[in-house]
Amino acid sequence: MTGPIPNTVGYLYKEAQRMLVEAGYRVQLNPRGLPLKGQLRVIRQRTVGEKTVELTLASEIYDDPSLMEKEVKKNALQDYR
Repeated sequence: MTGPIPNTVGYLYKEAQRMLVEAGYRVQLNPRGLPLKGQLRVIRQRTVGEKTVELTLASEIYDDPSLMEKEVKKNALQDYR
């Protein structure tokens, strides 16, 4: 039994997939824009069948100084060992 289609635009792919499957829908990926890497976000969603939702994804790439600082510290610890 399927419920209302959750709006997953803006969600990370894994979370969007979980939401749709729990609501009773199959997830299909739009192959445009592949290959993707890193964090993937849903940028478009459309119904393509009675119980199938197609998601278009985009790689989420951004420079977050706090993440870069953590990576530098992690690498420095590995170099120190």
